Amino acid sequence: MIIFDYNKHDIAFTAIKFNKVRGLNIPERFHTKLTFNNTPVDCYITTKIENSDLLTRVSDKKNQELGIGRYLKFDDELFNMSVYNYSGIKGIGSLLHLSQIITMLENNIPKIKLYALGNAIHFHSKFKFKSDFDSSEKIKDFIIKEIFLNHQKISELDKVREHARKWFAAKNLNKKTKIDCGNGIINEYIRVINEKGLYKADKYNPIQGMEMVLDKKSIKKYKDYFNKMFDNFGIDYHITKGV
Repeated sequence: MIIFDYNKHDIAFTAIKFNKVRGLNIPERFHTKLTFNNTPVDCYITTKIENSDLLTRVSDKKNQELGIGRYLKFDDELFNMSVYNYSGIKGIGSLLHLSQIITMLENNIPKIKLYALGNAIHFHSKFKFKSDFDSSEKIKDFIIKEIFLNHQKISELDKVREHARKWFAAKNLNKKTKIDCGNGIINEYIRVINEKGLYKADKYNPIQGMEMVLDKKSIKKYKDYFNKMFDNFGIDYHITKGV
């Protein structure tokens, strides 16, 4: 099992091997598993650099492509450009996210960013992605359209709307604090939608998309959660208690 220690950045038990490609530690093809129609499916994940993109493919044992993720590497982030599931097998997107997290950790990249469509926000939030709007105007637009207009009749969001009104009324916050607090309100909105199970009905999902981010701080905080996901998908990788 590969063990990632945040304090030492040690790798032990090299079940997944890595090659240095253009300065990045890229995992060699490794095994994972899914379930389709109650039948286990052996899958393999392969990552390579194509032009300036990182491409991660999920394939079956016959090398038939099941899904693909395309990412860009910037100085301090991975940007998730697209994720496609060609097979219809549940779990392909999860495998691509977990593989990207491995690449992030093994290359000491601080965060992963993406733009999520409205109906995909719940899925990405399961991997602890959070709202990452970079301006108060974008936050204001999202809150008005989603929390006050599209979902105005959802009583479960009453407290979120109360917090939003206070955010609108706050006049003495500096720019960063205003943005951080605004993103916090949107994260509270996502949490309520998730916890109440409202995301299961399309009418309760956000209509518009949003910028989201997963950073190392969240991975450290939820390391046990991620380790369980690695185990569930048969990925031989573990984030240690050295976080």
